[in-house]
Amino acid sequence: MTSPGEAEVWSLHEALAWVMTRDMDFTRRIQPNWLRPDISLPSDPQWPSGLDQDVAWRLLHAAWTNSAHPALRVSGCIEGGITREAIPANLLQSCDWAYTADRSEAFLSMRCAVGPIVQIRQVRFVADEVMRHFPTSDRILCRALRWEGGPPSDASHISLFEAAAWIATSGGRRPVFPYDLEYWENGCAEVVRKVTGGQISLVGREAGSPLSNVIDGVRLAGLKMQMPFASADLADILGDAPRLVFAVSDSDERWRVEGGDSVTGARGYALYSHLQVAGPDVSKIWPFSDPEPYSANARTTADELRLTARLAIMLKGEPGLAKAEAAERLSIGHRERAFELRIWPNARKSAGLGERAKAGRKKKSAI
Repeated sequence: MTSPGEAEVWSLHEALAWVMTRDMDFTRRIQPNWLRPDISLPSDPQWPSGLDQDVAWRLLHAAWTNSAHPALRVSGCIEGGITREAIPANLLQSCDWAYTADRSEAFLSMRCAVGPIVQIRQVRFVADEVMRHFPTSDRILCRALRWEGGPPSDASHISLFEAAAWIATSGGRRPVFPYDLEYWENGCAEVVRKVTGGQISLVGREAGSPLSNVIDGVRLAGLKMQMPFASADLADILGDAPRLVFAVSDSDERWRVEGGDSVTGARGYALYSHLQVAGPDVSKIWPFSDPEPYSANARTTADELRLTARLAIMLKGEPGLAKAEAAERLSIGHRERAFELRIWPNARKSAGLGERAKAGRKKKSAI
């Protein structure tokens, strides 16, 4: 908790979350084990890997390792120390992302030419410095996902991933970031609970069969789940224990070729693939009957507070940001009462601006 007058500091995973999303709510809620970036990919300006967390990690890494003019100050406890100290840029150049054994903390692992690897724990950044260097006006690497199309009942069957996405987004009323495991874990667990309980029918292809058949949902009971967008542990991939893998399929062709959601056994061998559930069952259990996705009626007080906090950050970096553009970035109508009466004025106040922007110069009449 930051005391009055103290600069807010962010941990390593919080700073990376901001670089990826420029979203304050996600940055404050993220847990260390939600991300696993890799800086060892080839240095290509086009970022062919497409892994936004790897791109963000490279950008963050570059911001602190410019020894002449480092954009960010970094502090931490070097190899067993109990007091945080400023880490010189030249030491940070050889650092990469690492985890504690239980993945409860992300820290920096420093490779030395001679001797053992040195750890830098309790890594901290000054939040304002990170936000200034990576403003909301920049290209955002990772955007929130929205439910596209009609309700699940429009299709006879949908994938397990699609059912989990329907729950995670509250039927399209709440955009969700790919790495927001809080929502994905809930969505995946809810689907499995109903499948194993027999409330939702399950179909899929058994290994070696080209056709789908009804599968007893009890077969999913007790399986370890791999969340969509989450990196699999090497021990799980090489192990013999069966797992339920939620796969992100962005096209029918990819689903047919790659097999979609699956139950894997030893060494990742698919025991069942192309797993699907009945769309009407999903809609019946989770109707989310709000007629207008992202409407003011679907927005809670907590949602408004999160939008206000996000907008305040934008306005600190861009005091002249127009109301209509701000609303568009927040995916909200700029004439909605909540935005007009609460979100916009409260965000301007939090940013140290007047509750109302100064009126522009009136255009001369053409008559």
